[in-house]
Amino acid sequence: MADNKKYKVWNKNKFDVGIRLMNNIEVNIKPNSFYLIDEDNIYYLNTICGLFRGNSLIIEDDKINADLDISSKNFDIISDKEIEDLLEGNFEVMKIKFDKIDKPHIKYRIFSVAKNMYDDLSGRQLKYLAKLCNKETEDFVSENKSEKNEGKEDKNILLSGKTEINDKDEIVGLLKGNFMKMKSELGKYKKKKDKEIIFEIASEMAGNLSDGKVRYISELCGKELVIAKL
Repeated sequence: MADNKKYKVWNKNKFDVGIRLMNNIEVNIKPNSFYLIDEDNIYYLNTICGLFRGNSLIIEDDKINADLDISSKNFDIISDKEIEDLLEGNFEVMKIKFDKIDKPHIKYRIFSVAKNMYDDLSGRQLKYLAKLCNKETEDFVSENKSEKNEGKEDKNILLSGKTEINDKDEIVGLLKGNFMKMKSELGKYKKKKDKEIIFEIASEMAGNLSDGKVRYISELCGKELVIAKL
């Protein structure tokens, strides 16, 4: 018969983990915290769910882990610092390491770390990480993107392939059309040579552009678009 001793059960995920004990009490274990659980409930939980076997929850006791035949492999087999180092390093080395990971909670940690490093990741990395973590590339955009990174190219635009002007007629059409649509579409072009093309086309059409469009093109291209006075 198990005694009343309680053991630390850790949640080292980036998200809450909920459990229901034998007495139907529901417990929500916060990230990087533990809850004290007695042996009877540990064995009960191990019978009805795979949280311990999958390392989603960690029992801080070697004997119980051995009795339950739970792998001694630590949850932190890859730390946040290691994830950061891999994301900053060679792509192929990163891919080899991450391809071996199959546990959802570790993939979530990779996603969480990568999201904080969004501005330093390449389009190639984002495509790979999105597939690995079952996310969309847009999900990696930090909600708290710092002002110092506002001038960097939007990687979602890079991934969509719209980084160069290949059809001048499209620009002409945007300049003739709705202001908000024009602003939204032209704002996707970040390269200097693209802005020069936009400015050149706009200069030829300046006489037919509204004051608002003229001001926007001037701001976008960094030089004043002048409407010729006849």
